[in-house]
Amino acid sequence: FRNKQQPFEVTYVNEGAQDSGGPYRDALSQIVTEVQGSVLALFIPAANATNNVGTYRDKLVPNPARCSPADLDMYMWIGRFMGVGLRTRDLLAFNLAPLFWKLLIGNSVNRHDLDDIDILCGQSLDAIVNIDREGVDKDSFSSVIDLTFTTVRADGKEIDLIANGASIPVTWNNRREYAVLVEQFKLHEFDKQIQAIRRGIHSVIPPQIFKIFTWDELEVRVCGKSDLDIEFLKLNTIYAGGYSAESPTIKMLWEVMSEMSAEDKTLFLRFTTGCTRLPLTSEEFNVKFKIQLKVYSNPDKYLPEAHTCFFTLDLPKFSTKETLREKLLYAIRECRTIDTDFEVEEEVEF
Repeated sequence: FRNKQQPFEVTYVNEGAQDSGGPYRDALSQIVTEVQGSVLALFIPAANATNNVGTYRDKLVPNPARCSPADLDMYMWIGRFMGVGLRTRDLLAFNLAPLFWKLLIGNSVNRHDLDDIDILCGQSLDAIVNIDREGVDKDSFSSVIDLTFTTVRADGKEIDLIANGASIPVTWNNRREYAVLVEQFKLHEFDKQIQAIRRGIHSVIPPQIFKIFTWDELEVRVCGKSDLDIEFLKLNTIYAGGYSAESPTIKMLWEVMSEMSAEDKTLFLRFTTGCTRLPLTSEEFNVKFKIQLKVYSNPDKYLPEAHTCFFTLDLPKFSTKETLREKLLYAIRECRTIDTDFEVEEEVEF
């Protein structure tokens, strides 16, 4: 940690990669993908994602159902994992709602944070509290609103907001109390999981360091920026083998990358470096991105190759932009193993 170097080496079974950094970064990316995946279900889509409304529709929240001692140990491990990333400046592409990061550093949260994860719930609470604006009064309230002191947790389970809440109706007189209880429950239903993650981070990073970060600064420091900034990457690129920034093939490459979807840009980074986020500053690049010419007699028959340990792309001199696009997209979408160091000891027929 003191040297900000990778704390372990990675060996992939049945793959020949030698870990000079590429397999390690690839393993970090795979770990993030798995802990955010549906198999472990440690994180689940926020209600805005499920309902496809509001902001942050792509964000995840901790799963409140995962609260056993074994589950909380896993969340604590995730915290340690984040702490390692902070120590070594390896970016981890967690995709968590702002509410998570605010609670993680101990910020207070409010109704705006509820809207970030479940805007329909917020709108429903507003409608109940201000129902008099719709002409509903104390006498007609029960004919319009049929609710009890319960709410639905992020994982879909119905929860009592107070003792025997399922048998206590929401009335004209207690509707504001109900709205406050729902809001507070929704804002804090992940507290156990977030506290476990915080304990894990603090086992690696001194707690006082958190005081220097705002919630969004911490998110960027842990996760990096999700969008690949092509101009920033250009500034941190060197060329070799006969290429320069003015080479026609290089110009075509940057044009193709600028036209890529966000998903394909992420795949490009995974293909070339093993991770899915760029360093935050030019000074944090351990090695610059290198694009070098790969010479073939008929380059249009070949694919680009990557050396993930050294952030290097071997790029043939393709004849057209469309050919470059076709070959590059095929390579980044289909070539998922890190195997170029493997020495085949037996002849294999394909």
